[in-house]
Amino acid sequence: MADTGTDAATLAKTLAGLVEPLRASASDDLKWEQVGATAQKIANILRVRDGEVDVHSLLGTADLAKTLTQLTSLALGDSTTPPPSRVAPVLELFRVSANFCMDHDENRGRLLNDGMLKTILTVLNGYASKGSDMLKQQPLSLSDDELKTIRTAVGVILNATIGFDPVRDFILTNQAEVTLLKVAASVYPPGSWVSGEGSPDAWAIRSDIVNWAWRVIDEIKEEENNVFNTDILPALATPLACFTSPYPPLPTPLPFDQKTREKLVQTDFDFLEEACTLIEALSLDMEDFRLALARGLNFPDEQGGRACLAILLDFIDRGDYHPVWSASERNQHSKPFDVCKAAVVKAVVEVAGEPKSEDVLWDDSDAEKPGGEFVARMVEWVSRYVQEAGASTQTTPRDDLAICACLSLGNLSRREHHASVLLSPPHSLSRVVASEHLLGASADIRLKHAALGFLKNLVQSSSRTAHSALYKAGVILRICGSGVWDENADAMTDIVQLGAIGVVKHLCNGSVDCSLQLLQAIPDSQKSSGLKQILALVKRSDAVPIKSEGARVLVNVVKSLFSSSATSGYAVPISLDQAEGEKQKLRESGVKAVLTADAASALGKMVGRSGKYPVLINEGLVALSLMSTQPSGASLVLAAIYTPLSAEVIDPPPPAESSRSSDASSPVIATPTSQTLRPGQPSTPFDMILSVMKNTEFPLEIRINACSLFVQLSKNLSGDELVNVKEAALPVVTDIYEEYQDGEGGNDKTELFARVAKKLVDTWKSA
Repeated sequence: MADTGTDAATLAKTLAGLVEPLRASASDDLKWEQVGATAQKIANILRVRDGEVDVHSLLGTADLAKTLTQLTSLALGDSTTPPPSRVAPVLELFRVSANFCMDHDENRGRLLNDGMLKTILTVLNGYASKGSDMLKQQPLSLSDDELKTIRTAVGVILNATIGFDPVRDFILTNQAEVTLLKVAASVYPPGSWVSGEGSPDAWAIRSDIVNWAWRVIDEIKEEENNVFNTDILPALATPLACFTSPYPPLPTPLPFDQKTREKLVQTDFDFLEEACTLIEALSLDMEDFRLALARGLNFPDEQGGRACLAILLDFIDRGDYHPVWSASERNQHSKPFDVCKAAVVKAVVEVAGEPKSEDVLWDDSDAEKPGGEFVARMVEWVSRYVQEAGASTQTTPRDDLAICACLSLGNLSRREHHASVLLSPPHSLSRVVASEHLLGASADIRLKHAALGFLKNLVQSSSRTAHSALYKAGVILRICGSGVWDENADAMTDIVQLGAIGVVKHLCNGSVDCSLQLLQAIPDSQKSSGLKQILALVKRSDAVPIKSEGARVLVNVVKSLFSSSATSGYAVPISLDQAEGEKQKLRESGVKAVLTADAASALGKMVGRSGKYPVLINEGLVALSLMSTQPSGASLVLAAIYTPLSAEVIDPPPPAESSRSSDASSPVIATPTSQTLRPGQPSTPFDMILSVMKNTEFPLEIRINACSLFVQLSKNLSGDELVNVKEAALPVVTDIYEEYQDGEGGNDKTELFARVAKKLVDTWKSA
């Protein structure tokens, strides 16, 4: 083994001695042959790692890395890839480099510091630039020696990168991962081997290039995904395009032997799987990636002439097993293939959810296709699903298309104009999204989640006219019959139940017709009305958001039915030409339907547990006051505000700093694990109401509404029933009146507060 060390040192010296002659005459073919032969011997020696002499370290101290860099640069000349006559010696120089740095950090550092890795990356960039038409799915035409050179170059990068941070940093700085993926997509578009062009050995080399390139990329992305730039898009889209039908006819017979075909089929799928995984990750993590995908629809020339987002959509829609797959390969890859599609669906939804992409994806330039190509395609997907699901054919409806479409359109429907367009001709999606195939009791929970998310954004952003379209399509009744609020559905994620609650909450806001529909029995069903289902869910759920949002549905229903300003412009479905008297009767029956102990209790608990959220307290107080305008309702409210909160999740009254959030949005609160009262917490909703009245940091509007509730109770209940209320509240109300009777503060609200307090004091003292 000592001779091996001597031989290696001698060969390294010989190789170094060729630098100056070639610098003087770079066209000396004999000298280049000598370079190739000498480098080959050194590479073979370096393949052995367990010798008595540490040849790797010995050659490292002999400036071998510097020699390799100099000779490779001379071979390239002014080009970025070696000319045909220099490919063989460059291949051997790369072999030396790959073996030289294998499991040897010092030599990895030498290749980095002496510029060899930079030179190798230049060569790979040169080959990558030759494959700029990778989306055409034609493999880059290369000789076997060129393929071996590329493979060995990738091997050097791989050996130098594993476990060595300085090289990893070099790769990130120079975006080598983009180069590697471009090279892989150029030399090996998945499935292109089926044409039979090229030898089995050549395709085996191409396969190795792909696999080694992905090993480097996987090594890098373990740390972070946002290292990639958007130039990587065409390379990532290539395998998706290769797995999208229609496929070209298969040759007869198939090329190569079965063992070779099996290896190439596996490489095809590995490439697809890696690409889909990375597309999903980058769409989740990188804003620039999402924006580039969206932008490509309008500027495909920036992505090789074909919009990469369109390729993703085609893959979701028409991606299929490659016809060359055997039955066993189809069985092996069927589930992972579905995972690939699901990853791309997530990516598309993320792109549609990027706020900065909205103006790119939504295009109003074509009046016949409002919303543009992307919107039209999403509309077609969800409409196709509903149509196929309702047809008596053997076609299996694609729920993944419907889910992708609903989630994407939901992200794009957050503007009133967009929502209006989607609910108007030619799209007219109201009846589609209200379909039993999306929201019926037997529909998959993923479909319900997607459809409800779409609906929630539609109703939040759309006008009352758009609400009318959804009402007439029977959205409320469909949701009420969907089973999402059933007790046996509680195991599902809260987000689906919350989504359904959110839809009906917005539709019932200011609408008598929608509120009445929520109170109706469900046609062809044994289920109770939607409002009863929600109140039952609120009662049994431990999730605070469900409790709060469910109660807010009741708030909107009460306000709509009791308020003279609520609209009734949709036409109750019993008859489109009902007389106003009939409508009033329906309204009165709706009022009676909400005057229940469960309803009053839900509102009381909403007030009692919402100390951190003044807006919820205020909504609850208003609804309780409206219920108290009816004698039967007043009794229910009185009982509700004295119901103990010991088993409820309670927030104490807010500190002064946070109590002015009178316009706070709907809260999303983590469900506590403890349900026991803490010192200072109200024990009943009545205690919370008193705290609100006394706390000067609460907005005056809420304190006024608290007083107004007691005024309404006093109008409809006897003095005996209110003894306890008066005993506790009268001192508080008296203090309020004395503080505000002079209109201190000089605004209308303080004067109103004083008047309400005085009225209550006078009423109670005279009783």
